[in-house]
Amino acid sequence: MNSKILIIGISILVIGTALYMIALTQLPEYETLIGSLTRAFDSDVQQKYDLLKLFQVIGPVAGVAGFIISIAGLVSSPKDN
Repeated sequence: MNSKILIIGISILVIGTALYMIALTQLPEYETLIGSLTRAFDSDVQQKYDLLKLFQVIGPVAGVAGFIISIAGLVSSPKDN
């Protein structure tokens, strides 16, 4: 077990999960009728919406990558110095 790789993998997994959860909780407010109208007239709101949509895509990708790195950290042997 290589603990450094395992810690990096778990960290990426947690960050990916957090990004997805942030997007999951905040996106519905922007996808209502009023939210859509607000996005049409306010570029700052549209930018935040775009960022949340990016989080919704990047979060699971980072989660899977973190999981794979964690598994690699579990099955690899530590380097001898």
